[in-house]
Amino acid sequence: MTSFLSQNAYSAPVVLLLGLSTFAGCMGLGLLLLGLVRTNLPAPFCQIAAVVLGIQATSLAVQVAAMAQLATPTVLIVLWSVSLVGGAAGWIFCRPARDTGSRPAIPPTIPRVAIVIAGVAAGLNLLAAVVPSNKIDELYYHMLLPARVVADHGLAVYRAPIEAAVLPQMAYPFFAAPLHALGYPDAPNVVSWMLSLMLVWLGWVLLRQRGIAKPVAYCLVAALLVGAYPMVFHVTGGSHAFGDLSLATAVVALVVADQLLIACGPTRFAFMVSLLAWSAASAKVSLLPVAGAVALLAAFFAWRTPGIGGGRVRVIAASVAPWLILGAPLVAWTYVRTGSPFGPLLAGLFGESLFRPGAFADFADSARASNRSPLGAVLFDNLAAYSPLVWLGAIGAVISGTTPMAVRRWGAALLIGQCLIIAWLLPYHARFLGGLQYGLAICFALYLPARLMSWNRATAFAVAIGVAPWMLGQAVYTQQFAAMAFGLEDRSAFYRRYIAFFDDFAKLDRLLPANAVLLATDTRPPAVYAPRPMVFDLADVPAGREVYLFSAGVPKVSDYPANYALGPEVYANPNARQAVFRRFWAAPEIGELHVVRLTQP
Repeated sequence: MTSFLSQNAYSAPVVLLLGLSTFAGCMGLGLLLLGLVRTNLPAPFCQIAAVVLGIQATSLAVQVAAMAQLATPTVLIVLWSVSLVGGAAGWIFCRPARDTGSRPAIPPTIPRVAIVIAGVAAGLNLLAAVVPSNKIDELYYHMLLPARVVADHGLAVYRAPIEAAVLPQMAYPFFAAPLHALGYPDAPNVVSWMLSLMLVWLGWVLLRQRGIAKPVAYCLVAALLVGAYPMVFHVTGGSHAFGDLSLATAVVALVVADQLLIACGPTRFAFMVSLLAWSAASAKVSLLPVAGAVALLAAFFAWRTPGIGGGRVRVIAASVAPWLILGAPLVAWTYVRTGSPFGPLLAGLFGESLFRPGAFADFADSARASNRSPLGAVLFDNLAAYSPLVWLGAIGAVISGTTPMAVRRWGAALLIGQCLIIAWLLPYHARFLGGLQYGLAICFALYLPARLMSWNRATAFAVAIGVAPWMLGQAVYTQQFAAMAFGLEDRSAFYRRYIAFFDDFAKLDRLLPANAVLLATDTRPPAVYAPRPMVFDLADVPAGREVYLFSAGVPKVSDYPANYALGPEVYANPNARQAVFRRFWAAPEIGELHVVRLTQP
């Protein structure tokens, strides 16, 4: 797969350069598209909407090429090049004008302490972003989708991993496919890192526009980059940073809706928030309810704008357009190919489906069981994930008397509603809030109570307590990546330490025929580093390929259909590294590995 094939080409400076240029290209492309439809938005929403739209446009182009079975590496690289050219045109011809209109005086500088917090946290997170991808969720399914698009030259239905089979929530992995085709599958990690920085930029720009100079507000926003969650999830090829930025920005747009409705008009406001809401939903299907609610709130705010009159039809069209244009093609393709618009999710509700009804429910039950206990570990993970300042802001936004009453009401409704969904259906982890907590925290910074505004010993100490331990944890955690990021560590040693089965994959590359497919049904391996395509369901094996079982135990012929037989064992390792951990204090899990030919008599 792509990560295995690109090992020798890895270079941290090239990964950084490609990630930054792709990010800039997407923002420029978004500016161009917004300019073409005459959607002028004020800063900072213009730039964020632009980069989100650029990513979505690139993703849609990849989806169309993949659905047409035209997604060869050459075509994907051309699409990436076109996005860069379009981005350059956007930066040249559609660069947003600096807003010099009437507003409170902007303080000349952002408080130095906030810059230090954000700068140190961002630098530490960057170390994790530029090294070879090694987070198992990404290696198992987030990165597997673009790797399969590149390998298959198109889009095919795979039953597993089941998370990747819900294609409408995979917009960001589709966007990453051209970078996989280029041979740098780690570059999307840097794009994610940049998206996380946009969260802080969003808050800081709004604070400056309001003439707020107090360090506490800026430090609260800077703390969005502090903690285990941004260090682990916002530096990967997964959709986390993309979804978090989209939902947080949409929530903040609702908070300042009165100003935005005046600045850009109800139609553009409704379109922007709807675009951001769909982007959040296309990053994580569990965000569909809250994203839909945010889009409806934006449409309602725009609908009731004084003097709108006949413009209400345009508001409805603008609210629906992002969901139809960006989401409907893949939803329709998935329905035609699988019998369900969301693949395994809702399978059986629309008639016969490729997926077994209840398959996704069984998966969700298993995920909940494994991620809700032991409770002490769950609580520790959530505590370590975010700076306490984030929760101070998120909760403060819905209870503080300085926050407008309307914001408190709908903010509390969104927060409680998503928490109920987590309690009912999802693992107990705050990441399933999907950026809602970030949007509310920025809101609290904008309406910070006067008693918290003054920068004295008490507030400085509180900020230090809310930041320093978590940032120290970031420093301790990311130091393991520093040598690789600066080119001081041997690549093979790094891969061997952080990629399960790495030595086995290297040996299998020499043993397996070119048309082999690995079938893994009892392990959760880093599939993108496999030397041959890897599937997790026998029904997903392409026709005409030789099948080799990749098993942690000795395979039994009784586990497979009657028309299959076990052939010779081509490889065995009694001491395979079945699971490795980025928690450097955790020892790898050692066990057996058997690779056996599976034949049809």
